[in-house]
Amino acid sequence: GSRLTMEDISAELAQASLDALPGAQAVEVLLWNEERRLLAPQAALGFRDQRSILQITLLPGESVSGRAFQQGAPRRLASVDPNRDFDMRPDNQELYRLATDGRFPAVVLCAPLLAGDRALGVLAISNFKDAEAFDDADLELAASLARQAAAAHENARLYAEAQRDALQLEALTNISRTITSSLRTDQVIGSLLLEM
Repeated sequence: GSRLTMEDISAELAQASLDALPGAQAVEVLLWNEERRLLAPQAALGFRDQRSILQITLLPGESVSGRAFQQGAPRRLASVDPNRDFDMRPDNQELYRLATDGRFPAVVLCAPLLAGDRALGVLAISNFKDAEAFDDADLELAASLARQAAAAHENARLYAEAQRDALQLEALTNISRTITSSLRTDQVIGSLLLEM
């Protein structure tokens, strides 16, 4: 059957956030990459230069999104101070300026994607014109969308894991069947090599 991928879920979350929050002008979804130990962008909408925003990877605690991920709590940040709230590595600052034509948001909503107490990523929603564009109800809605996406991400991960386990079990079963059905050593070794 056809299952949603992490990329599909992230794209759906970005679109749902733009659709559900009238004040949303730009949305970004970043997911935790355990191997690289950073937040990697999965989806972005509403930025002037999509390619640039999708190149920005964040460390936990870096910028407003990295802090929301690290703290594991949704937050609304009005009266954005670029030096304090978008404190990024120099290459990221340049990419962000390209993505936004040098503008910084007036207000940002950040909601971590949590599966239990494990942070999977973060949803960041920006308005560049009006610091009052989002209220507490909008923050709760963003957090709710992030929770739903986190559950979908976790389900997709578990499904992929179950598929891998099933394939491994099938391979082991075939190997076992080959061993038990053949008494000739040279045939067993040849068949095992074909199974691998």
